[in-house]
Amino acid sequence: MNDNFIFAPKNSSDYPLYTTACVGNNGNPNILTYAKGFSSAANHLIEICISSMGGEFPADIAVYPICFNMRHAIELYLKGFVIFVNELANIKKIQKKITIDILQAHDINKIWNFLTTNYSILDKRLTNIANSISPYIECFGNIDATGQTFRYPYDTQNNKHLTKQGIINIMHLGKHFKDLEEKLSFFHYFHEILINEYQLGSFTKNLSRYDLSKIAKKLPNINEWKNNSFKMIKDNLKEEYSISSNELSKAIEIIKKHYEFGYSIGIVPPLIDFDEDEFYFFIDKWYQLNDLEYINIELDESKIYSSNYVKSTNETLFKQTKGLTRSAKIGEFLDDLIKNVKLETITNVHTLYYFSEECTYSEQYRHSYSFHKNSCQQNKEQSIKHILQKPMLLIEVIINLLQLNQNKTAIVLMKKYNLEKYIKDQIEKRNMYISIILE
Repeated sequence: MNDNFIFAPKNSSDYPLYTTACVGNNGNPNILTYAKGFSSAANHLIEICISSMGGEFPADIAVYPICFNMRHAIELYLKGFVIFVNELANIKKIQKKITIDILQAHDINKIWNFLTTNYSILDKRLTNIANSISPYIECFGNIDATGQTFRYPYDTQNNKHLTKQGIINIMHLGKHFKDLEEKLSFFHYFHEILINEYQLGSFTKNLSRYDLSKIAKKLPNINEWKNNSFKMIKDNLKEEYSISSNELSKAIEIIKKHYEFGYSIGIVPPLIDFDEDEFYFFIDKWYQLNDLEYINIELDESKIYSSNYVKSTNETLFKQTKGLTRSAKIGEFLDDLIKNVKLETITNVHTLYYFSEECTYSEQYRHSYSFHKNSCQQNKEQSIKHILQKPMLLIEVIINLLQLNQNKTAIVLMKKYNLEKYIKDQIEKRNMYISIILE
């Protein structure tokens, strides 16, 4: 007989599929999965307790599993945050303040202290959010720091638990726990965002990517850097962010090479191996094969929330109109494009078409370019055919040029193909921020 026979039947078909849970390596649950399980259990137990109105599941007995599940969910969330702290410290090459293996600890006060101490070193945005959570952690830490209070009636010295508390109101507790749940869930998401942000490499010892974006807006145009006023601006920035001249210089170098931040100081790096003449030549050939009339067809406003929806919808509309006659014409242009357009230009067209779909930050352009170059060089002819058949190519390319602040090229294309109004509408519908103001 299987030693664990009570956990799973011999024949899984004996029970409904929805009653079977995937555990271990099956489904790969993580610490957040556990945390959500315990917090959800607490909430459901509260609902049962309230709905029973003191009958089948009275507050006097419900309080213990409810509070135990809440407290354990909190511990798991905090340990999940510790994992993020370790990862972020490694990215920033910062020694963590406390070296004990905090993941083995159960005292939520000790875990929270570890987190808040390191948040102040790693990124002040983490501290700002942590401050809103601290009062909740303190409440649970004061009443059950180590997870024993709601598990047993007596502690290890045979002292009765909760003698100073007296009463706990389940409904009141539930309302506050839901607030805490939302804060912890958001904080988990925010940790993930910060990890992704720091992996881009746009930071210094004390300055985050967010700080660099703010500093870029406070710097004057690069043409004014020779003026005496620039020294005063730098001194003010050093004082405001408590950084040295050396660190400010490193920050400015990052800004100068940044597709987003460089726009603020009037210097935006060019696209990789970008040949303007070849690029316009390729787009012109694409335009001869594609019809832009479909872009004027009204789309469902309630569904326009991403470029993917716009792409797929318009591509479908195109195929239903004149798109099917295009394949025969592609052969007429193929040899011309192979002979006159370098691999790097084809790569840039691919990269700019897929950029907003694949990338969240402008720093990812360089990685995306490398990926598409490797793909395109494997079969140059097929790569040209593939991208020529994208009816939304010009629209996506222009929008992504604007996102990378390649405004001159974008404006040339908009004016040449009379797309100013349409591009402006698309930017608004997609809730995108574009540095340039489109008239």
